[in-house]
Amino acid sequence: MSARSLALILSGLSLCVAAALCAGEPPPAKSADAGTVPEQHGIAVSGMRSHHVDLAMLILDGESGPSKSAKLLHAELKLRAEQFPKLLESMGKAFESAPDGGDAKAAEKAMDIMEERILAQFRKTLTAEQQARFEQLSCQLAGPMALRLNNYASRLELSNDQLDAIRDLVDAYCDKAAPHHRAGFVTRSENAERKLCALAQELDNKILGLLTEKQRAKWATFLGKRFDWTALTKT
Repeated sequence: MSARSLALILSGLSLCVAAALCAGEPPPAKSADAGTVPEQHGIAVSGMRSHHVDLAMLILDGESGPSKSAKLLHAELKLRAEQFPKLLESMGKAFESAPDGGDAKAAEKAMDIMEERILAQFRKTLTAEQQARFEQLSCQLAGPMALRLNNYASRLELSNDQLDAIRDLVDAYCDKAAPHHRAGFVTRSENAERKLCALAQELDNKILGLLTEKQRAKWATFLGKRFDWTALTKT
């Protein structure tokens, strides 16, 4: 895939991401997911599990120049001009090696693999500080469902039983949320978005309930300083 082709794909997809961020403002979530984005966590655009991919697309938005949303993220990550071609190339490599989605279940697993690959590819270009902030923003956007990924599960020292249980919860969430996700994406249904937010909040609470007190405290550190997502939605 050429850099130009990928740029065109990212430009179109990032418009969808931005539109989703701007759509609706359901009531804030409770303290269980403090530090995340209550109106968006657990609700991704490319798929219900694509938060790192979506964030990467927003960062790389704009073939002729970065969008306003992208500029905000560039400033937050302290990105340098010479890093963008390398990040675009990294994104291309992640997509080139994307596994075949197959049926719905296989597609979900394929997206999890893509999430891990984005993390690995960006790590080759970003500084340690930039990578840490990229991961914090991704965790804010995804909420505790990010813990299904090996990158975070290993850092939190989840047991095999905990990890299996979290992945089962995320799979169950995706099954229940899929029709609402399609309705919200196609028609921008406010009712669908409210149901998605309720399901995402339920998922958050169940995942956090599986963690020990020490793990819950450590999870909070994965979020870092709360990003002003409202500034992003108003661009």
